[in-house]
Amino acid sequence: MLDTLLKRKTDADTQVQMIKNAQNALNKLHQQIENILLTTRTNGVEINLWDSVIELDILAESKLKKYQQWYPEHHWKLEKEGQLQFPFDPELMGAVLSNLMDNAAKYSPKGSKISVGLYNNCEIKIIVKDEGIGFQQEDIGQVLKAFYRGTSSDNQQPGTGLGLYLVQNIVKIYNGSIHIHKNEPKGSIIEIRLPKHGKSK
Repeated sequence: MLDTLLKRKTDADTQVQMIKNAQNALNKLHQQIENILLTTRTNGVEINLWDSVIELDILAESKLKKYQQWYPEHHWKLEKEGQLQFPFDPELMGAVLSNLMDNAAKYSPKGSKISVGLYNNCEIKIIVKDEGIGFQQEDIGQVLKAFYRGTSSDNQQPGTGLGLYLVQNIVKIYNGSIHIHKNEPKGSIIEIRLPKHGKSK
């Protein structure tokens, strides 16, 4: 992409778009590298947590802005309910949000809706809904395994196969659970449930 920019004469608008595309590609590569490093960290026998009181909605908003830039072809929506300050490691919780948004964006068609819901009831819930290709029934029990690429996955989509596996690792650290459902008429729903105290095992 950058070779094309350097070798060919292109108009200013095309140059700007190519630079944006290159920046987005670098950002997505950075996300994949972070997933690898965090997977190594969360797979340790003992993990050091830097828990602090975070505002989950503020963290989600910052992640959502990034994904709106990287995937402007989607219609993003953030829903929130209740007080959303909890003691969690901000890096780990940021990775949960990023990977859920990334998974929804990569496998959803242009113009589709992606909603991120944050709820504080008897427990904390993070619910991401998309209108993408969804998961085949045989994939639902497998997609949380490391390096698994579902049978519905477009192999042209970049990724390490670690995203949802990492999400599951982090959720387990906080004694939470992850649930995957079909979003009728199409797409998927991934629901994270966490105890409010945020305390690890």
